[in-house]
Amino acid sequence: MVIEEELDRARVIGDDGTWLTAIEFRLVDVQSSLRGERRAIGRRAWRLSTGEPLTASMRAIWSRKSLP
Repeated sequence: MVIEEELDRARVIGDDGTWLTAIEFRLVDVQSSLRGERRAIGRRAWRLSTGEPLTASMRAIWSRKSLP
């Protein structure tokens, strides 16, 4: 079973000047075996809270403000 783990959140400014929330996540494949549960760590990525992915060029220019 593949799940998404949230790693970080950041406030970012969109193209139109509005504040948005960017979420960093990673994919984790959880597998059961005779010796217990195993977790295979997958890729990490960022996306907006709306579900829109952030590309590398977008991440390079966004302003970051930590969330409370």
